[in-house]
Amino acid sequence: MPLKTIGDSALNMCYQLESVTIPKSVKKIRENAIRSGLNPKLKIKVVRGSYAQKWAKRNNVLYTFIK
Repeated sequence: MPLKTIGDSALNMCYQLESVTIPKSVKKIRENAIRSGLNPKLKIKVVRGSYAQKWAKRNNVLYTFIK
């Protein structure tokens, strides 16, 4: 079953995590799922035009595109 939601505080305590790929299947990311202030090194990888890209842009989370 594909991942559809990333819940509250899902990646907030992952201080050593530098990147995470969010698949196109994700249609909901909770407001505090990824807080860039808690992990300034974290960059998410998203599909261009996806919900995850729009969410990252709206929430000032660094992102790059999946090739």
